[in-house]
Amino acid sequence: MSEPSIKGTTFQGVIDDLHAAVAQGVVSIEEAEARLDPAEVPFLDPETKANPASWYSIESYRRMVELLLDVVGNGDLAYLTGRGEQAAIRLRDAGVYQQVEYVGRINEARGDRENTLAELKRQLRLIVTLARSIYNFGEWDVEVDGEQLRVVVTDARALPDISVLTIEGFMNQMSEFSDSPTPARWTSCRPSVSRIEFAMSVPPGELSGG
Repeated sequence: MSEPSIKGTTFQGVIDDLHAAVAQGVVSIEEAEARLDPAEVPFLDPETKANPASWYSIESYRRMVELLLDVVGNGDLAYLTGRGEQAAIRLRDAGVYQQVEYVGRINEARGDRENTLAELKRQLRLIVTLARSIYNFGEWDVEVDGEQLRVVVTDARALPDISVLTIEGFMNQMSEFSDSPTPARWTSCRPSVSRIEFAMSVPPGELSGG
């Protein structure tokens, strides 16, 4: 099995943020080198770019984000959800993933209670497709329990907690892309080391005005 990895399009975001942190004097090159593994040190070069089509170690991503969490976010976990929000905006604006544009329509599927759940489930499968294109590990799916929707990741042992919170922020920002007065909100939990759940906190019935 290949090493658990993240796509270069996403990995570039953490590289850019590290470069900015060094340029702004938030962290020194020496401090960053001491925190990172030798394999990650080359990414501190401001000329270094990730190949969008290549895969990069999820452990390298974890160490780099944890460094940023400490030196930029001052250890506040809200920094991680904020990173996810900014990633959603960046991908939408860059037009990299068509799924990001589609997911903005989630909250437009309202007015007909019977059809809302089916439409939401269809749109959430687009999120799953997006996740599968970013991570080369984990099994992503949509679960429906009555009117409760969940995006579930199994075989998720390799997905670090910093990524869970980032994904939560990403999903909540995508909900904001629509003009809905009541956008769906998502909360994450990790009931076991290998299972992660992202639950919709607003029932589809409420979203449809039912």
